[in-house]
Amino acid sequence: MITLEELVNNRLLSLPKVDSVKSVSNLRGGDRFKSGGGVYTFYNQYHEPLYVGISCNVGKRVLEHLGSSKGNTDLVNYTKSKDGVYVSVFYEENKAYQEIYESYLISTLNPRFNVMKTGRDRI
Repeated sequence: MITLEELVNNRLLSLPKVDSVKSVSNLRGGDRFKSGGGVYTFYNQYHEPLYVGISCNVGKRVLEHLGSSKGNTDLVNYTKSKDGVYVSVFYEENKAYQEIYESYLISTLNPRFNVMKTGRDRI
């Protein structure tokens, strides 16, 4: 059995192409991702990864990160105070694949606000 560490170290995992990218300001203005399972990544204006997540309803989950108590608190606060934040999404209905892609992206991108799966302390 191959481990996630082997996948990462040997670059054996290829990610699906991004299906959509939207700015947080456009999402706040009414633009929406479609419903469906997938993986999403928040980036700042410098293309630095802020947060990676998965959901069976990406459209709804991304909006929760923009101001709901269900969102990552640090990410919610960051998106309220900063311009130039973007979200990319690729759709994947298979939950096992979502988990693999999320773990892979978190381990390779080291997003600022993913603390539970990285072992880092909160910023």
